[in-house]
Amino acid sequence: MIYTSRIGPLADDLRQRSIPVTDDLNDIADPPDIVHGHHSLETMAALLRFANAPGLFVCHDAFAWHDFAPIFPRLYRYVAVDRACYDRMNLNNGIASSKIELIQNGVDLRRFKTRGPLPKRLGRALLISNYSRRSDYDLIRTACDSQGITLDAAGRHFENVLQNPEHTLGNYDLVFAKGRCAWEALAVGTTVVVCDQGSCGPLVRSQDLQYFAECNFGRRLLNEPLSVDRVIEQLRRYDPYDASEVSRVIRQRADLCGIVEQLLSLYHDVIAEHRSRQPRPEQEFEAASRFIQWWSSERVRQARKRERKRRPDAVIK
Repeated sequence: MIYTSRIGPLADDLRQRSIPVTDDLNDIADPPDIVHGHHSLETMAALLRFANAPGLFVCHDAFAWHDFAPIFPRLYRYVAVDRACYDRMNLNNGIASSKIELIQNGVDLRRFKTRGPLPKRLGRALLISNYSRRSDYDLIRTACDSQGITLDAAGRHFENVLQNPEHTLGNYDLVFAKGRCAWEALAVGTTVVVCDQGSCGPLVRSQDLQYFAECNFGRRLLNEPLSVDRVIEQLRRYDPYDASEVSRVIRQRADLCGIVEQLLSLYHDVIAEHRSRQPRPEQEFEAASRFIQWWSSERVRQARKRERKRRPDAVIK
């Protein structure tokens, strides 16, 4: 079942598939076998509501404050979606590497089917991002125009959010994206330039695929400012035959069924460890107190940061 602090449009689709969704933990009468947590506050709320449920925490972002990994006696494992998140939990949160698993995004290959062979020359490209803005699009379009490539855009700032990207990605030869969007585009068979909100990473090639995948095609690869010259440089690295090999490997590596099996195996390990050693209540009270103190101070810090953005010249006391 799914608990979220804010129910959005996705909930209706999940409920149609008979998956329970609630925004109130008190609606759940029977405790779950395991808490699979995303985001700090929601994870801790679920663990404190169900006092005998073991848990694991998944970190999706190496910098977002709400993805800070909570330390709690019943959190037996932590999952990082990329190397940057792994390092955050290991080096910043003090979580032992023996407790951290690297499990990356999976792609539902039944939905994201392969397109036909890529052309010798790129013809159509798509920028897909909920963070990139019109200025990013204009820079990329200038670069694409110089190479005879037409560019479309999708995302909330372009009033074109793709509800079913599997119906769209195969219509393009090249996609500018990061993270899960990049995984899905590569699985379909398009070539990908890792790109997002003012930053431009490399075009994905087979020789770099292992490292790029461990980076989740994400933040750690976005190491250059977005510019026309940078985009043109990556467009010139296009090789349709290499892109086909990248897609083949991605479809073998990122099959969602395999990711689910990894998670299920981890669930069994967590449940077994919980049965072998039950934490004492005072340990949990102490950990919960530390978390609440951290959360309170972090909320204040974030509020001050937002205020400074609104009033850059003001002194916030």
